[in-house]
Amino acid sequence: MSRRTLLVPVEIQAREFDAKLLFACFAAERDLDVVVGQRAVIRNTIHKMPVGLYLDKDVAAGRVRIVRIIRGLGYNIASWDEESLVQLSPEHYFKSRVSAITTSYIGRFFAWGDADGEMIVSSPSFQGVPVEVMGNPRADLLRPELRDFFRKQADRLRARYGRFILVNSNFGLLNHIRPKARLVPSQLPEAKLKYYAQMSPPLDYWRFREEMLNHFRHMLPKLAKVFPEHTIILRPHPEENHASWLALTKDCPNVTVTHQGSAVPWLLAAQTVIHNGCTTGLEAFLLNRPVICYSPIRSAEYEMELPDRLSDRAENFEELRALTADFLAGGTPCDPDGEKHALAAHHIASLEGPLASTRILDALERHMAENPLPVVDPANRRAALFKARRRGFEKRILSLIPGYHVNSRSYSRHRFPDITCSQVNRRIARFACVLKRFDGVKAEPMRRNVFKISRGPGP
Repeated sequence: MSRRTLLVPVEIQAREFDAKLLFACFAAERDLDVVVGQRAVIRNTIHKMPVGLYLDKDVAAGRVRIVRIIRGLGYNIASWDEESLVQLSPEHYFKSRVSAITTSYIGRFFAWGDADGEMIVSSPSFQGVPVEVMGNPRADLLRPELRDFFRKQADRLRARYGRFILVNSNFGLLNHIRPKARLVPSQLPEAKLKYYAQMSPPLDYWRFREEMLNHFRHMLPKLAKVFPEHTIILRPHPEENHASWLALTKDCPNVTVTHQGSAVPWLLAAQTVIHNGCTTGLEAFLLNRPVICYSPIRSAEYEMELPDRLSDRAENFEELRALTADFLAGGTPCDPDGEKHALAAHHIASLEGPLASTRILDALERHMAENPLPVVDPANRRAALFKARRRGFEKRILSLIPGYHVNSRSYSRHRFPDITCSQVNRRIARFACVLKRFDGVKAEPMRRNVFKISRGPGP
């Protein structure tokens, strides 16, 4: 066992891996050993991993079984939440993302900013759990000092697509790649309406989002026609079905549907960004990119306030056309009296000063010093080992199910395409070049899509 080992699982490569790798590099620089990689692989082989501190991605009810196993194996557990930044309401967040049982196993929680920190501590489930407002490594990647990490990728996108318009789709369940996971209110049989009415978010939310999706489907071909000299990139949500968008735009030669790589270089390369209720609206704002929230319908109850308010708003297609034309001509976004910047700072703690990665690592090192790894009774550890092996075996069997079952290999690779150790080391080298640090930090393979990040001996 090692008090100096961190396990950092990543759920979706394109959105999270670069941020978690940056965090791992800072940790390795402090002589911590970090295991970073695909969450499913780490969890399925947790009994073979070095024991230390497990930094989980949320505290939802679906984590209860695995956190019990992890704790039973002798790990300490801390957590942050990738999704707590953009929420419909505290009530929805608590119902969908917070479990009192899961929370009882963690020793510390890291919030993005004052806004979600205040929301989280108001939950009865967090009583007794220290909540620290630190930011998140994903915000670090958007800081000016990290922009050059994506510069070459952005330059290649500009060279390939020219002056392009980026449209980000955010309709995961409505257009899910797994047909059984789709929730389309207009297609629900009457018998299921009552069941789905009890969901969080409620069925009315999905009705609102379905209507918004239909507006986007009507808007995209019109946008392509109005700006024929520009390529329009439609970038679906990681869990969306690309085929529906390809069918929609088959007669639009200047539309490309792709979800290749991280969103950040696409945001940097685009002339303007269009979205509705998408985290990329917030990311585009933090990158100082022109960003439009297309809002042909409105809902005070069901809009994602943060990314929408940080964008210039277009409430009909004519306004969208005019704003897009203005940004293509070099116009700048509107931020009267710096209201948008103040709003962003209230939600993200690490936009200035020390990076979130270093703030969180300072807190984790204090936490590890104050909280030795638990002494596990041998019988309890054997029981946890048995449960871990059984769970891993179950997941391997389920991964063989063809198609896009939630545990299938095809679905897993859609969300987390394979990455090699040499690719990881090239990313580390880019971080080192941009920040002028991380000498000797390197990656070694442990499992498929899982890597040990550590600093070797100096010269």
